[in-house]
Amino acid sequence: CTLLRDALNQNENATGGGDEGEGPIDAVILMGGNIRGGESYEAGSFFSLEMLEAEIKSEEVVGIVSMPGDVLAAGIEATHEGDPKPGWMQYDDGVKQEEAANGVNRVITVGG
Repeated sequence: CTLLRDALNQNENATGGGDEGEGPIDAVILMGGNIRGGESYEAGSFFSLEMLEAEIKSEEVVGIVSMPGDVLAAGIEATHEGDPKPGWMQYDDGVKQEEAANGVNRVITVGG
């Protein structure tokens, strides 16, 4: 997820961004079941669009969406609570969680 976020932001910097009002990508979140995970990547390696496409099931759609932080946090918290479940979300290293007094891991920052 972190490699993908960095690649998207690098592309935005190179092209001057997208539509008016768009900023850098703060976080990449992927539904865990959609990633094949058949490859290992060395730290600091380049992650191309072709590599991403090879990891994602062909029938899945990947898009960039604007999302309020509270919605993003609730989705991550819900899929990481309790036993593993379908729809589990993987996220990049800019998403930080902290265990609350009730034992639930709460999202405390996204994108620093």
